[in-house]
Amino acid sequence: MSTPDMRGEIYRGWLLVPIAAEDSYFYEFHTPEGYRNINLQPFDSPEAALAYGRNEIDKLIEIFDQAA
Repeated sequence: MSTPDMRGEIYRGWLLVPIAAEDSYFYEFHTPEGYRNINLQPFDSPEAALAYGRNEIDKLIEIFDQAA
């Protein structure tokens, strides 16, 4: 069995990091301002967790842009 890629990434200026916990994966993100959010919805792979995280970041940025 291969080791999953657990590297984080910078997405639209936000740090997005997968988290492994037994057979599930979660993610956390850090905003450019330093706020941190951990999503504890379980995913089957780190790639799936990061994909969901990117989608959540896109939604949050859209909300912030509309409020500005």
